Amino acid sequence: MLREAWAFELPSHQENFGVAVLEAVAAGLPVVISGEVQLRAFIEENELGRIIDRTDPSAIAAGLSTVLADVDGRQRVAEAGPAAVRDTFSLGRVGEQLVEMYESVLSTASSHDDCGD
Repeated sequence: MLREAWAFELPSHQENFGVAVLEAVAAGLPVVISGEVQLRAFIEENELGRIIDRTDPSAIAAGLSTVLADVDGRQRVAEAGPAAVRDTFSLGRVGEQLVEMYESVLSTASSHDDCGD
């Protein structure tokens, strides 16, 4: 069933990670974001919305119009968005990434132990 719910939020001029974006996609809603949002690659790779230039009002309007007019795209995001969020940002997956990062840092640090200060 096509999701007819829409989430409208005031645009921000700075967005670090983009929790509101992730929440919208998890709810099955397509998003229109600027390229500065940390989730840009995730949105692009999974085709979950449109990336726009936040300084160009016509680009913002075009992005919104495209998402609103694309019934098939909205249906696809309604079906694929929640699964993409679960697969990429589940507690287990994020935990794995954190462990990998710590192991990498510790490995690099131990290889520099003999450098001396």
